[in-house]
Formats: sequence, C-alpha cells, structure tokens
Amino acid sequence: MSDLVRLSATEGLRLMRAGQLSPVEWLDALLDRVDACEPHVNAVVDRRDDEARAEAAAAADRYARGAALPLDGVPVAAKEEQPMRGRSWQQGSLTLRDTVATED
Repeated sequence: MSDLVRLSATEGLRLMRAGQLSPVEWLDALLDRVDACEPHVNAVVDRRDDEARAEAAAAADRYARGAALPLDGVPVAAKEEQPMRGRSWQQGSLTLRDTVATED
C-alpha cells in the first residue's frame, strides 16, 4: 500500500506546497486504495473519479503557477447522507436508491 493513502491533510498540503507531491498523484493513490477495498467494504456509493481527476489537475496547475488556494488538492470523501446537487442521495436506504439531491 502506498504511504500516500495515510497522509493527513496537513502533511499532504505541506508536500504539495513544497512541490514534492502532486494533487493528481495523491488522488490516484487514494482511488487505487478505494478500488482495492471497495468490493469488500461496500462504502462508496457514488464515485466521481473523472471529475475529481479534473479538479486535481486544475489544483496542480494552480500550484505550478503559485496560485494555490488554502486547501487546494486535498482529496475529500463525503458521506452520501449529505446532499450534493445532482448526486446520489440514497442516505443508506435501498428505498431511496434512485434519489438525486436537488440542492447542496
């Protein structure tokens, strides 16, 4: 397992600000870990890998230009119980499996 999956947000930010870690590299390590665990854990309901990669690439570009935002590039997994417009909002219930959040 990559040590990147165990980084705290603080350490990841320090490494990205120092140019020692790319947001894309960090995200890819985490997605690889999700891929390895998910068949057994069954915890990730709504994946958005392509969007996350595009966001990580944009963050990497901002780091390269010296224009990174305070939490730029920190990968986040959100519980599906929280509504995110346009995303699954099943709330852990099979009876709500087709529900899509209309607001954040």
